[in-house]
This record gives sequence, C-alpha cells and structure tokens, in this order.
Amino acid sequence: MALRAVRGIAGSVGPWRPASAALCTSSTVAAEAAAAESSIRSPPTPAQRRQLVQDIFPAPLHTAPRDAQTASHQWMARAGLIRQSAAGVYSILPLGQRSLEKITKVVCRELDAIGCQRLALPCLTTAQLWEKTGRWESTGEELFKLSDRRKAPFCLGPTHEEAITELAASFLQSHKQLPWRLYQLDRKFRDELRPRFGLMRCREFWMKDLYTFDATEEGASVTYDAVCQAYHRIFAALQLPTVVVEADSGNIGGSLSHEFHVPAQIGETDLAVCDQCDASWIIGEEGQSKGGGGACCKNTADGGSCKAHVTKGIEVGHAFYLGTKYSAALDASFTTADGTETSAEMGCFGLGITRILATVVEQFHDKDGICWPVAVAPYSVCIVSMGKGCDQMAEAVYDRLSAGPLAGDIVLDTSERSAGVKFNNASVVGYPFVVIVGSKHDPEALEVETRAPGAGPRSQRLSLPALEAAVQKLTP
Repeated sequence: MALRAVRGIAGSVGPWRPASAALCTSSTVAAEAAAAESSIRSPPTPAQRRQLVQDIFPAPLHTAPRDAQTASHQWMARAGLIRQSAAGVYSILPLGQRSLEKITKVVCRELDAIGCQRLALPCLTTAQLWEKTGRWESTGEELFKLSDRRKAPFCLGPTHEEAITELAASFLQSHKQLPWRLYQLDRKFRDELRPRFGLMRCREFWMKDLYTFDATEEGASVTYDAVCQAYHRIFAALQLPTVVVEADSGNIGGSLSHEFHVPAQIGETDLAVCDQCDASWIIGEEGQSKGGGGACCKNTADGGSCKAHVTKGIEVGHAFYLGTKYSAALDASFTTADGTETSAEMGCFGLGITRILATVVEQFHDKDGICWPVAVAPYSVCIVSMGKGCDQMAEAVYDRLSAGPLAGDIVLDTSERSAGVKFNNASVVGYPFVVIVGSKHDPEALEVETRAPGAGPRSQRLSLPALEAAVQKLTP
C-alpha cells in the first residue's frame, strides 16, 4: 500500500503535497515556496560561511596510535589527517584531503604548463592486457588479482602502462597526432608484504602517473627532460629538497630511469651525495646520476676525488624511458612521414601523492606538531578567540581576511575550550599562521604566531594587509 502511494505521488501532476495539505492555504504554500527559492538563490552570509575549527571532523587526538613508528605517521594521526582502516589501508580525513588537493594543484599546474592532459583510467584492468606485456606473472604477489562473477581475471592497477597503451592504440594512426602527454591522479593498489610508516608504504595509495607518446627517440628525450624539469619545480614549490639518482627500471622496464629522493632518516634507499658537485647515486648500484647536469668531480681533469656523504632517501618520484616495450606489445603504432609503420616511443613518470604528503610532515615538524609549508597546509590561517568576550572581534578579523585573497583558506576557533587547548590543537595541526584575538586585540597590529618554514620570527605583530602579504609570499 505504501509503495503504491509513493508511486502515485511520483506519477501525479503538480507539486507534492503533504497529507495535511488540506490544512494549508494556497497563500501559505506560495509564501513558503518563495522563501525557499530566495534562500537557495541568496548567497550565504559571512556568518554562514565561516569555517569553524570546532566543526572540523575529527578533533585532534591527545596521543598518537601505538603502532605509529615515524614522526609523520604520529603527527598525521594526531592532527586528524588520516586514520588506519587496516594494515596499509587508510582513510584520508577532511584536513588530509585538503592538503592532498593543494599538492594536486601544484602538480597539475606544472604538468599542464608543459602540455600534459589529465584523464582518468579504470582501476580494474583485464589480465589479458597484462599477459600481453608479460607482467601478469612477472609482477609477482604484489599484484592484487581478482575475478568477476564469470571468472574473468582482473587486477587492481599498481600502475597503468597497459591500460594507457591500449587506449592510445585505439586512437593512434599518424605521426602528426604526436606527441601525447597524458596523466591521471588516482588510487593505486599494491599488496605490500610489510606495509609500514603510515602513508609511506601502503597497500592503497594516491599517485600521479604520466604516460608520454612520441614519434621518435629524440622527441621522447625532449619529453623526458621536460617532465624532469617540471618535477624539480613541483618539489621546489612544496619546499622539498630532492636528490636525483639513476636507477634500475625494475619490472616496469625501459632503458633509462631516474628516481627523485628526499633525504630523510626513515628513507629506505641508501644514497651517496657528492659534497663538491651535484653528483649522486644509489649505493650498491653501478653508475651515477648528475642531478643538475654537471660532471662528477672525480672525473675532472685535475684528478680530484669525489667526497660524498651517505644519506637515506624517501623515493617520491620516478621517471622511466620505456622505448617501445609496451607500444610494440599492444600495437600502439602509427604511420611515419615516409609511410612506414612504427611503434610509439613511450615514457612513464610517477609521483607518490600520499607519500609526498607524509614526506612533507616528516620534513617539517617539531616537538609540538606539524610545521606546514603554506603550499601544503590544509588551512593557512587559524584565528583563535581567547574567550567569549573576544568572539566578535575574532569573527571580524575572519570576515575581513575572507574578503581578500585568503578566502577559503582560513579557520576560526570560537570553541569553549581553554586557551591552552586551542593553542595546543593549532600547533598539532600545524596552521602556518595563528592569529590570537584577546582582550587587548589591536585590529591594526594583529598578534600572530607563525609555524611555516621561512615565515620569519615565531611571534610577530602584523597589520591585516601585512599578514595577507606574508601568506601570499610563501604561496607558490
């Protein structure tokens, strides 16, 4: 009976009326409809659009999870950026999502600037594609394999060379169509034997993977250099120092490969970095990489020896020149200017987005919490009211800042927590600029505590325009 009634309403002519519609006059209904339409069309008031700290899900934790071994894992969990769901599997919470989106914005800006185009590939890939390249078996147990209800085999992609090459092959005909530079930002899956260190080594993670198609080896070389330079700009914007080393291409294959590492004690790769030039290499592997293009000093004419120091590195990016390994196997070929058929020259380039987020925290923290660079901070400014008598003044500061270039990048703490708890939470989360609004508040000389690298003295007095300028100066 209830189902028939719902169907009757859905199929009836005219607006839906409640069962008590007989009690409503037509003028009342019209007035309510007009008010509802007005509320939808009217922009929210300043009070309605304020982002309050007390509304952010979840509140910071007092202690880190017991299994959090690294500083980045501890602080990200305490600040409410992530929560572990299973071994190597994490929920990205609202503050963490905002930071990931900021990293994504920097990445997309630099890749788009060199002619890359963003798309989205399916997470599920057929076994048939992977069998054609030989990776269905060679990838080993790290590949998540599954079957559908018809027993057709699939895998959850740890990388997408097969999928992108099959896609390109379906459109590629002539050399005139090339080059193509196609990338995505999406979840990847790897059945890690020992997931550890929070977002550093997970079974599910976010990655930017770029795949390039060129008509010639020369064109592929130009593309390779352009992407590597874009990577340098990305890491500079995120304030991450990187060491570039030549590396083994591994299961992905190809004839040339470079890794981008951030020096850190928890890194899993042993690196040698020359103290006198820009040379660096992975200890135990043959060859060396010239990170900035210069020659290693041990090869100079004066016979000087290379004085290198050893460090550990977190791999945050990887570049591969693939040649025709995938294009030949999956028939991504085209007709050249002289009419011959040839396979496209390919490259692939990865950035571990969630690992970069964890690496930023690993690099920028102190005993009190995270010290975000503005480029990655979930919010750049936190305004803290020292008590109920100061709330209106704090709201006024928020509204003035929200009318300028910092709109959408500010939070306001008017909670009933003590001042000590508010300051502690702001430090744990790591807001780059904390504006303190107390009884002696001066709107022309704001009391500001800074945590951002390069922001200057920890305690400052800044006018509102000066605060805006300080934040923008640190925004890449």
